[in-house]
Amino acid sequence: MTVQAEDPPPMHHEILQIGLSAPEDVLGARVRVLAVARRLGIEPERRLRLATALSRAAAAVCAAGGGGLVVDVGAAGIAATVRGPADALREAAEAIRERVSEAELAAGLDGNSTLRVVEPLPRGTESDRRPAAPDVPDLLAALAEEDAELVALVEAMEARDGDYARLNRELEETNRGVVALYAELDERDRRKNEFLATLAHELRNPMSIIGTALHTLRMKAGPEDGGARLLGVAERQLRHLARLVDDLLDVSRIDQDKIKLQREAVDLVAVVERAVDTRRAGLAEKGHELAVEVRDRPLPLWADPDRVEQVVDNLLSNATKYTPEGGHVAVVAAREGNEAVLTVTDDGIGIPPEMLDRVFQVFAQADPSLERSAGGLGLGLSLVDRLVALHGGTVVAHSEGEGKGSRFTVRLPLSRQSAEPAGAADGAEPPAAGREGSGEGAGERPGVGPAVLLVEDNADAREMMALLLEGRGYRVGTAADGREGVEKASSGEWDVAIVDIGLPELDGYEVARRVRGSDAGAGLLLIALSGYGRPEDCEKSVEAGFDRHLVKPVEPDELFQLLSTAGR
Repeated sequence: MTVQAEDPPPMHHEILQIGLSAPEDVLGARVRVLAVARRLGIEPERRLRLATALSRAAAAVCAAGGGGLVVDVGAAGIAATVRGPADALREAAEAIRERVSEAELAAGLDGNSTLRVVEPLPRGTESDRRPAAPDVPDLLAALAEEDAELVALVEAMEARDGDYARLNRELEETNRGVVALYAELDERDRRKNEFLATLAHELRNPMSIIGTALHTLRMKAGPEDGGARLLGVAERQLRHLARLVDDLLDVSRIDQDKIKLQREAVDLVAVVERAVDTRRAGLAEKGHELAVEVRDRPLPLWADPDRVEQVVDNLLSNATKYTPEGGHVAVVAAREGNEAVLTVTDDGIGIPPEMLDRVFQVFAQADPSLERSAGGLGLGLSLVDRLVALHGGTVVAHSEGEGKGSRFTVRLPLSRQSAEPAGAADGAEPPAAGREGSGEGAGERPGVGPAVLLVEDNADAREMMALLLEGRGYRVGTAADGREGVEKASSGEWDVAIVDIGLPELDGYEVARRVRGSDAGAGLLLIALSGYGRPEDCEKSVEAGFDRHLVKPVEPDELFQLLSTAGR
């Protein structure tokens, strides 16, 4: 193939003339040139080189403003002339040189405005030195047939393009529907989470009042008083209700990726022992025999101790619910390779085979009637699965079937650093908050304790909390709204201020900020009291100036322990 620099010999037959102004013109020119070259018997490789060279030139001309292509056929061969801006053609000629060896192609410009490429026709025989002349009429007729085929092909492609366009519109419409559906689901999920947070707050307010009243009654009841047993039942049921509310919120927070683990070095054995101590009374009440086996110690974890204890407690709670009276529950803690393995086994009602894959789903229940009688929502095992996964572990359920008990196996990665059991360094017992009954020390009357200001707009809550504190020997003052609370707390008369967050006029956060800004506010122990217990709620309280954030219903022993630190 040769690109001529001098004027070529006259060519007598113009086969094609194509305008070049759009990308589809370049494609059409390439197809037509290939068809002509094929009809003239030019070898496939040479045809492709010719079409590629012309495509480059045609594309450059289109990009530079447009031009044209003329194809001539004669005895010497096929010649194609691309007309267009000189700069574009010059660059195209350079590109052609780079792609085709000089032995086959010499590039040149004619009048600085055309690029002419000539491809010789194949020779007839080796003794015949002159190229065979093409049969032009037959060539034109063949091209006309191919034009008709090309037109039919283009029409078919256009029809197919129409189908594609219709499908694309349908897909876009479907996609918009899916996007709208996801947006609606996100909005519903957001509203659900807001509802759960509000529900928890609204439930915790009356629960707090009831709990305070029950604890006050217990202080007044004598050890031989028959009402003490009734109070114990009411207190346990109140704790159970509080646990259900907490479980609802935990599931919601995990789904929103709002649970932040407070990791530290912890020994799984110590966590298991605390959880067992918490559940021991409940197991004994149902006549369950509990066996605890620690095969290896310590079992160091880098984990959130409260959340790991929640995992163990939920598994024990599940075993307690679904094991008939007089049944057996076994807890085993051991080391297997680089993992700490906790197994909780019971000989209770078991799990049907079809439920094993769904037992960790939210609200999953093997037998709703049994679940209701046991007082659950089907959230405990779902929380176990989510919390274990957050720690990089796994939990698996196993059961031979109904009536054959169940086994839950938790695997958590061991930490490289050892962990002492909580409180082992100084021999202190874990805090009493959240346990059955009250520990020593926290339950003793402090005699003359610090002066406590209670800022609470709910009259029942204010009265019950005041009675509780006065019954323990504290001097108590009250305020019914935020403005009164700021005035009294800033007087210098009080050692502690317990402030409800949801106050009228001035909320608890603003009360804390104003009190901290007063002369008497610097040394005051400020305790926030709220039905909201999310991490962001606690952080907001700290930022406002509170020393502690307590979530309703407050465990009295936890409150008394906190009050004992006032003035230290």
